[in-house]
Amino acid sequence: MRTEFTFIIAALMSAPRSARAAADYAAPGPETFTTTDFGNGTAGSLGGKLVVPMRAGKYPLLVNTHGFSGNAAQQLGWGEHFASYGFVAVVPSMPGGLPPDHKANGDVIRALALLFSDPSYASAAQGKVDAERIGLSGHSEGGLQTTFAAALLKPRATLLFDPVDYQMTGRPVYATVCSPIMAIFAEPGSCNTQADWSTFKTTSLGPQIFLDVIGSNHCDPINPAMIGCDLLCGGASSPQNQANYARYATAYFLAMLKDDAAAATTLTASALSSDAALRNTLVRDAPNCAIVPADGGIDASADGAGPPDVAMPPDAAQPGDGTIVDAAMTEVGSDVSITPDARNEAGNDAFAPRMDAAREEAVDAAMPPMAEPPASDAGSPADRASPPPPSDGPSPSTPPASAENAGCDCSVAARGRPWSAGLLSALLLSAAVIGRRARRGR
Repeated sequence: MRTEFTFIIAALMSAPRSARAAADYAAPGPETFTTTDFGNGTAGSLGGKLVVPMRAGKYPLLVNTHGFSGNAAQQLGWGEHFASYGFVAVVPSMPGGLPPDHKANGDVIRALALLFSDPSYASAAQGKVDAERIGLSGHSEGGLQTTFAAALLKPRATLLFDPVDYQMTGRPVYATVCSPIMAIFAEPGSCNTQADWSTFKTTSLGPQIFLDVIGSNHCDPINPAMIGCDLLCGGASSPQNQANYARYATAYFLAMLKDDAAAATTLTASALSSDAALRNTLVRDAPNCAIVPADGGIDASADGAGPPDVAMPPDAAQPGDGTIVDAAMTEVGSDVSITPDARNEAGNDAFAPRMDAAREEAVDAAMPPMAEPPASDAGSPADRASPPPPSDGPSPSTPPASAENAGCDCSVAARGRPWSAGLLSALLLSAAVIGRRARRGR
């Protein structure tokens, strides 16, 4: 079986040197596109935006999911940016809750990917989607929900923008993901200090790329930028920080979903480690279940259980904190990156994963019971939700802001409401505990 290494080595040899540094993926791409609405209730979502390149042809499909207390407007900039590089982008508004049902929202993400890649489904994207090339992205809490979707869908590429967990419910599910993942992390702040995703980021089974954007904060993956988010999340988001997210996110999807050799050269271990805007970079190859699923899509954990096709050296550990840093793959040289499918060898698992109840149960079993937090957590402002602001009611494109559990309440911050951190935390804690007790009573 051809591996990620096989393709990228050939790509690097065939790509002209001038092409390796020619493109700035932070800038808009060459494609024109149209943006339309899809309705409330579509595949279980609260509606959203569909962004489609105007030229004829078939394009990979992306589902771009917002974070805490957000809606499609907070990720529409990513959908349109990716569409300018030749992707069909689905940008949903997700159901909320206190806390939201992350697994159910993961099912919504998966259903959206399958729906809009179905050639029989009537939409602005009908006939323009390559159903065998699907990618997912999610910011903050949307990264957690995207992880649930990736565990079942096994897409060609999953991108997590500064993901946060909730009471470690995502950690065991993430450990079953056997398809490729990139995660881009911000600096710790009041909205992501309790997420601790970086403590288990290497536990997924498939190919991995990780990097931290120095000086960025949790608000930078909101696109377009949201004024006021910094007030609650700390730090200072900036166009330069967001450009770094855009540069590597776009290159990743181009390399993984469009076999773009020039984009792949920006994702090598040496290229990432040489960028002064980044730290804690890691590129690691592994068996990729999105290429040749060994089990028919029944059990993701089994796909990565065998030895990799290319021997991997031990990861380089940073003394003191166990963070993986700049792990070069010396068996095949440092200028090697994770790549997409082995071109024509790929099956259609991303479009129609052969999944049954046994697989659903396996993911459910991986989730630990939701424990009540200790009373001492009540005063902690980190990674907590605030109550939803007043709303005029839901609409397909702008649902009511919902109080979710992780990341900053940017919708509240944008309105300048003077909530105190202690009050926010206490309200969330009380509501969450009452909700759990009510469910137990039922």
